[in-house]
Amino acid sequence: METVYIFGAILVFTAIAICWTLLRNRTRTRQMSRAAESQGFSFEPDGAAWTARGLPDTPLFAFASIGVHNSISNVMSRAVEGHAVTLCDYSYWTGSTASTRFDYSQTVACFPLKRELPAFTLLPRDHPVDEHAAAFALKAAGVLAGAGKTMVGSSDRWEAVQRMISEAQAQGIEFASHPKFSERYKLVGPGRESVKHLFSAAPIEYFERQDRAAVTVECSGKWLAVYRRKTRVKPEDVPAFLNQAAELLKLLGL
Repeated sequence: METVYIFGAILVFTAIAICWTLLRNRTRTRQMSRAAESQGFSFEPDGAAWTARGLPDTPLFAFASIGVHNSISNVMSRAVEGHAVTLCDYSYWTGSTASTRFDYSQTVACFPLKRELPAFTLLPRDHPVDEHAAAFALKAAGVLAGAGKTMVGSSDRWEAVQRMISEAQAQGIEFASHPKFSERYKLVGPGRESVKHLFSAAPIEYFERQDRAAVTVECSGKWLAVYRRKTRVKPEDVPAFLNQAAELLKLLGL
């Protein structure tokens, strides 16, 4: 009988958790919809179709390409400072519901680039690539390698999956003239010299001035994605977040 009570309690707790999550997500969608309308953005509550519309082939979105549990929602689009931008909430989880589960949810600003840049990832060292996510990526990549890279959907996304794996273990590109930057950030990319040339004094000094809630920046060459890891931007903070992201594009010469 005691086992029945425990099982019943687990079911009740799970149902409450699911209802709370649904309510919170619906509230978030209403708030983001109002923010989009007030700021002149188009808005789509469900962003599932965006993976087929050229969603940036960056390491973060590589999870969407390999079928991991993920969702794209609250998609807002318009031009900001002369740049087309798509803002969305991107959530995914890794691990197992039977053991340990790791949830990630962040608001991402995605810019299609007017000219191609060298691929790179810049992330704060106090928020390194999560080892559990990296382990999942390694396992998924092994499955893909055995089944054929066509499962990923495009060569660009296959490269994004490979980058996600390699960047989890790669050493960062360091700048002897800016030890503070190298101490606070990990900058990686397949073309080290090209990436190093892209990061002139201006963007490096900009990042050195940022607080500890600094952004992560991923560039696939054709797209640039900016987000704060495991952080969803409040609706009222969307303009400031987008202005910061647009400023990064200027600093990178775009």
